[in-house]
Amino acid sequence: MSKRLVTLMVILLVFLSSCGNYEREAIRLPGEFEPMKGVTVAWPLDLPVDLVRQMAENVEVHVIIDPNNSSDNERDVKNYLSKRGVATDKLNVHIHEMVSPYLRDYGAFYVFRGSEPAIVNFDNSIDGMKSMPGETFGSEFAREMGVPSITSTIHMDGGNLMSDGRGTAVSDILVTRTNNRDVKMVREEMRRVMGVNNYILTIDPQGGYIEHVDCWGKFLAPDKVLVAKVPKEHPNYQYYEQAADMFKSTLCCWGYPYKVYRVEEPVNEKNPSDSDAAPYTNSLILNKHVYLPLGKNDEYNRKAVAVYRKALPGYRIHGFKSDGSFLEWMNTDALHCRTHEIPDDDMVFVDHYNVFHGNLEAESSYRIEANITPYSGSKLKDAEVVYRINRGNWQRSCMNLDPGENVYVAELCGIKPGQRIEYYIEAEDKLGNKGLQPYTGADDPHSFTVKEE
Repeated sequence: MSKRLVTLMVILLVFLSSCGNYEREAIRLPGEFEPMKGVTVAWPLDLPVDLVRQMAENVEVHVIIDPNNSSDNERDVKNYLSKRGVATDKLNVHIHEMVSPYLRDYGAFYVFRGSEPAIVNFDNSIDGMKSMPGETFGSEFAREMGVPSITSTIHMDGGNLMSDGRGTAVSDILVTRTNNRDVKMVREEMRRVMGVNNYILTIDPQGGYIEHVDCWGKFLAPDKVLVAKVPKEHPNYQYYEQAADMFKSTLCCWGYPYKVYRVEEPVNEKNPSDSDAAPYTNSLILNKHVYLPLGKNDEYNRKAVAVYRKALPGYRIHGFKSDGSFLEWMNTDALHCRTHEIPDDDMVFVDHYNVFHGNLEAESSYRIEANITPYSGSKLKDAEVVYRINRGNWQRSCMNLDPGENVYVAELCGIKPGQRIEYYIEAEDKLGNKGLQPYTGADDPHSFTVKEE
C-alpha cells in the first residue's frame, strides 16, 4: 500500500470521527459561494480586462497597486480601465506593498464574529517568503476597509483553503509542513481565528509543487464539492479518485454525503504525466456568477461549463481563455489564484441545520428550524419556508421566533405518505437585504420524500 494511500486513509478516519460535530461558532469563515460585495485584484493586471469589466458589473473591484512594481497612480489605473469599458464607479484603488500578485494567498481572509466582519492576519503569506516588514497586508487592508483584524500565528496560503461556510474547511497537508508539522496547533488556531471545527487535511492528488486545494477541488455549496478528474492513463489518476471518494463517503454539514461533481482535464499526449492547461477548479464565484478559466481544448472547455451548469442551476457561467494579454492560465495558477473575494457584510445569513432529506417516516408535521442573522444590524422583516408538494405550486409558511430556543420555526403540516417535498428558506431584513438556504432557492431546493405506509 502506497504512503499516499495510507495518508489519505488516516485523514479520512480523522475526518469521520469529527463529522457531524458542527457548532454555530461566534466566528464563522464564509463560503466563497455566499453573497459578496467586492473582489481584490493586483496591478499591473494579470487578468483579462473583460473579466474586470464583468466583475465590476456585479461587485466593487478593489485594485491593489504595489508602488515598488508600478509607477501608475489611481488616476492612471482608472483611466486605463475606463477606456476599456470598466465602470469606474465600482473601482477602488489602494496603494499597498505586495508580496506577489497572487492576492489569493495572502489577501484579506474575511470572517464574521457574530454579525461583524473582521480580517484574519496570518503570519507568513507565501511558502518561503516573508510578509511585508512590520504590519502585513491583511492588517493594513483591514484598517483601510474599517474592519478589525485578528492576528494569527500560523502560516496559511489562501489557495490552500476552502470553506463550506458552516464550520468545515479543507486544505492540502502542505499546511502542516509550513507550520512545523504541528497538526494540533494548526487545528486549534483554525478553530480560534476562523471558527473551523471540522478541518479536513488531505493529500495533494496533483503531486505538484504548489499543493493548493484550489488547483484540484472547490466547494460549490455546503453540500457540493467539485473535484478534478484525469484520464486513467495519468500516473496520478488513483489519487484524484481517492480524493473524490473521500468526499463521497463523508457527510456534509446537513447530514448526508457530499454531492461530488467531477470536471475532466485532458492529458497532454506528448507527456502523459502532465495535463494540458485546464484549471477548471481554479474559478471565482461572485453572487451566482462563475468566472471560469478555460484551457486550449474547446471540447473539454465545453464539458467543464456543462459540469458547472449542472452543479449550480441558476448561476451564470463566464469563460475566459488566455489571449496573450496576460500571464497564461496554468493548472497551478489561474483565475482564483489572482483574485480574492470580499463578503457582503450586509448579508442575511440563514443557518437551517436540521435539513430534511432522503426518505422520512410519516409525521403529523415537520418542524423546520433556522438561526437567521441580519449582518446589517437591522431587524428581520420576515422569514418564510417556501415549499411545494410533488412539483406543484410553491406555497409559503411563515417562520416565527421561538424565544425559548432563539430559533425561527415553521411547521409543515398535512404532508401525506408518498409525497415529495421540496423547500427552501427565504428571509429579509428591514433594509431589504435577503438571504436564502440553499443559496439557489427554487432552482435547487432541499428535498425529502415521505415513505408510503
